[in-house]
Amino acid sequence: MMASVWTIFSLLLALMLTISYAAPPPPSQIWYVHLNGSTGEACGDTLDPCQSIMSALVSINASTANGNVTIAIRDGEYYGPNNTDIVLTANTLPAAITYLNISSVALLQWAVTLNASSQSRIFSINWNVSTYFYGITFTNGNGESKRSSFGGTYGGAIYAQTAAELIFESCTWEENSVLGFGGAFFWNNSAQTSALTGCWFEGNQATDAGGALYATGSAAITIAVGEFYSNTANYGGAIFFDHGVQYLTNTTVSLNSATYGGGILINGTQTTARLPFANLEISNNTAYKDGGGVYDVEGGLEAVNLLIIWNRAEKGGGIRLDGSVSEYLNCQIAQNNGSVEGGGIYTRLGEPDFTNCTISQNIAPAGSGLFCNNSEVTSVANNFTSNTPSADISCYLCSTTFLYALSCPANDTIPPTSPGPTTHKPSPKGGLTGGEITLIVFGIIAFVGIVAGLGFYSFSTWKRNSEYETVN
Repeated sequence: MMASVWTIFSLLLALMLTISYAAPPPPSQIWYVHLNGSTGEACGDTLDPCQSIMSALVSINASTANGNVTIAIRDGEYYGPNNTDIVLTANTLPAAITYLNISSVALLQWAVTLNASSQSRIFSINWNVSTYFYGITFTNGNGESKRSSFGGTYGGAIYAQTAAELIFESCTWEENSVLGFGGAFFWNNSAQTSALTGCWFEGNQATDAGGALYATGSAAITIAVGEFYSNTANYGGAIFFDHGVQYLTNTTVSLNSATYGGGILINGTQTTARLPFANLEISNNTAYKDGGGVYDVEGGLEAVNLLIIWNRAEKGGGIRLDGSVSEYLNCQIAQNNGSVEGGGIYTRLGEPDFTNCTISQNIAPAGSGLFCNNSEVTSVANNFTSNTPSADISCYLCSTTFLYALSCPANDTIPPTSPGPTTHKPSPKGGLTGGEITLIVFGIIAFVGIVAGLGFYSFSTWKRNSEYETVN
């Protein structure tokens, strides 16, 4: 599996991703925005700043600017339709503009707030202009109450469908919501360079998937040095990764909740190249069904140095894997709770690898450390310890390779208590179960009784009629 090579590669990549996103290229012109500015077409300089982001865009359109431009926003909280519900499309700016930088003048996180007052989304982005945001707080965005139909029910604060570079640095998303996907941010990326660096997501919610972030697309999205707290959704309380290429490094995912995937839900990311997840803390998340910390569905991750701790779910308090071929290296999976099966790990129908991991102090009635259901699990040099109250490992119809670790029976007598959301519970022995045979026998007896009763009733009726005719 070349675990050591992948470990070194992933750690180096995590370091590069953390430090590689420098400031954008120098702008050719700057438009300033101030709460007390003006709305004239000539606004934007230091003596006559624009009053809103929209008035700055109008002024840029009226100018002869080209190349890189910056909208520099003075400290403050900005409301209203001219600072929110902004649509960036091919017709927003002149074709000569190739790079737009929207930043806090102070270059400090939380210095500038764009507040949609739950009346609209804040930005809808669908263009080929490279765009950069720095130090902006997006709050009270409401994706389902936006002015136009652009983007559907996707993205409470930000909807982005981009084919050009899009970078957010030191930005914050708080208390945004959507009846759909991406409570704070929906991102479909087809650009080659896009990133979220040093960003904070808290208190966002989606009714469907991705309480804070829903990310998909054909090109990579890098999330580095991030914080995801107290976000909620049905699938993926903080993050929902959907059939895309995503890198997640040096990030904390904590106190989020969902029905499936309390912290993160990874959906169908298997690729020929492993996707690095490195140096993560995934803690105190809750799934009301499965995958308290992580729900990995057909994932193809190279997960290195993950701390998965204090999460809870019915199955897979720490991690649930369905059809996954992910590799987990040097991870600590500890003090998680599975109320049904798999306190630390629940795996089903996949071929995941765990190498040099510590799986300890997890709790579940069955498979407190690991519950294996119809999987091919490879475990190398892992440390299973102090998982209670059941045996560290429970297996059900599994093919397992445990090297330098605990052995796993070929067929444990403990069946899964429920089949999961998409499959039927298999019969351990094949054919009919004892309960099924009993039901069939009782059915035959009941059928014979009904037929006999009907025959007796018909005979009695015929006899009475014959006697009546004889008498008369």
